[in-house]
Amino acid sequence: MRTLKIIAWTLLAIIMILSGISAIISKKVTARAEKSLGVPPMVAYNILNNTGHTSTWLGLPGIDTTYVLNCAGISTGTGASCDYNSKQAGSGVIRILNSSSDSTALADERNEGSTTFYKFRFTAGDSNKGSIIAEASSVSGFWSNLFNFYHRLRLEKQLDHSLKRLAELAQKRYTQGVYNGYTITRKQMDPKYFITFRSEVEFGNASKYYSQNITALYQRALDAKVTVSGNPCGLFYKWDDKTGKTDMAAALPVLAAFTIKDAESITIPAGEALFLEFTGDNSKSGPAHTSMDEYMSDHGLRNLPPVIEEYLTDPTREPDPSKWITHIIYYVESAR
Repeated sequence: MRTLKIIAWTLLAIIMILSGISAIISKKVTARAEKSLGVPPMVAYNILNNTGHTSTWLGLPGIDTTYVLNCAGISTGTGASCDYNSKQAGSGVIRILNSSSDSTALADERNEGSTTFYKFRFTAGDSNKGSIIAEASSVSGFWSNLFNFYHRLRLEKQLDHSLKRLAELAQKRYTQGVYNGYTITRKQMDPKYFITFRSEVEFGNASKYYSQNITALYQRALDAKVTVSGNPCGLFYKWDDKTGKTDMAAALPVLAAFTIKDAESITIPAGEALFLEFTGDNSKSGPAHTSMDEYMSDHGLRNLPPVIEEYLTDPTREPDPSKWITHIIYYVESAR
């Protein structure tokens, strides 16, 4: 009996001592890391400023194949968020708390109650090749803060891994032109000439408008004995999400500027353009256009409308939309 009392009193003393230590030591765990990017800081900033990209670089998402990200609505800028679910990381929300030109703050809010905060700061180096300085922090509970040394090591490892993947992604985008799986190239384009039917059309009617008018344009060209010099195209001057309408044209390329009854003649002067090949139903090419937007942001460019979609596949000969090929062309100029 005496031995049991000694053991009990000893355990109680240990518990009281550990409780006292837990009450005294900090519950906050902080890890810091720095990584050379090898590319302009803006490239990394644009990745961090889009919660839709977190599955490619942040912590467990980079190594957990079960990680699924769901982004509904706006995914860029302060307040943007995406839900996630994973067997390893559980479920939660990635949220942008604050975003400015030289820093970004994120929060990983897990549904079980814990939150990890991330702060990123960018520095510009020689030849416009920058570095990123990162800090990650979380709060341990009572008792669990006794193991903060382990939590810190784990957080440091996660942060190092995240910055490595972030730098790799930034370099792949900037030096190889690979954005969201699409390869974007820059080309010097010769002047292009089109005959078109142009109108403001609701998003849902864009495909119908194009199909009806491209057929009519072929007939106009045939009647006027004008040679069509390439594949049919869609020209997009404006895409307005607020009104749900696009200013677009069904267009046929021709050899020179021609005047044809009831059709408009369009000349696009020579200039630099971005080129991307999209395979699949062209009504689902949204991610490809988003990739163009990201490329322009990384490289300090802006679009000179119209955006050209050149349709290389005739749906009457190839009924499978997954095999349709579209060339997407953005004429650009420096935005600086």
